[in-house]
Amino acid sequence: MDLRLSETASFQASPEAVWATLANLDNMALFSGYGPIPGIAEARWIEGDSFRAGAVREIRNRDGSVHREDIAAAVAPSLLEDRIHGFTSPLRFLVREARDRFVLVADEQGNGTRLDRTFTLELRSALVAPLAALLLPLLRRAIRRHHANLAVRLTSDA
Repeated sequence: MDLRLSETASFQASPEAVWATLANLDNMALFSGYGPIPGIAEARWIEGDSFRAGAVREIRNRDGSVHREDIAAAVAPSLLEDRIHGFTSPLRFLVREARDRFVLVADEQGNGTRLDRTFTLELRSALVAPLAALLLPLLRRAIRRHHANLAVRLTSDA
């Protein structure tokens, strides 16, 4: 069983600039979390060394937990998808893996970017769905906070 969350954000930067910000490993810490959803402290490549399909990064979260993110798709400057798994946090009892998909599209005026983001949680069982569903509003807040942090970074980099 899957739980899915979709969010859209707009940035006053080109798709290339948004892609470059998302693909910069140092910017992973812009995901600051919300409530029990931990922020990212640091990331490092453990297979490969860039955002390309098949590369794998290890993520250390601010709460001390760790997970892995496999790059499932990377098509600059329009698509990035991560497969998130190997959780050491209590989330591992609810979620088998997650997918975070970023689709970047130039806006109609050509001076900005629309980000369509879909976050999917693959649950371990339908029995955990009610508990996992309680996380969705918190995850939505974490994603919106991440988008706000990306907007600030893009403005400061401009």
